[in-house]
Amino acid sequence: IDLYRRAIELDPGNYKAHNNLGYIYGAQKRYEEAMAEYRAALSINPDYQKAKDNIQLLQGMQTGTGGGQR
Repeated sequence: IDLYRRAIELDPGNYKAHNNLGYIYGAQKRYEEAMAEYRAALSINPDYQKAKDNIQLLQGMQTGTGGGQR
């Protein structure tokens, strides 16, 4: 987590770091933080499909209808 935070601090436009940090938060069941990171990734790159997919999966996990994250 610290490395991704540092990467974002050094390069706030690093949408992949936001997505990966979101993945880690999701794995830790820190869903609100995960969603915030996925949304940050999409605010930087609205076409980033992995973040879109992860949002869908996270929403499914929260409602009990989803699988794992990517």
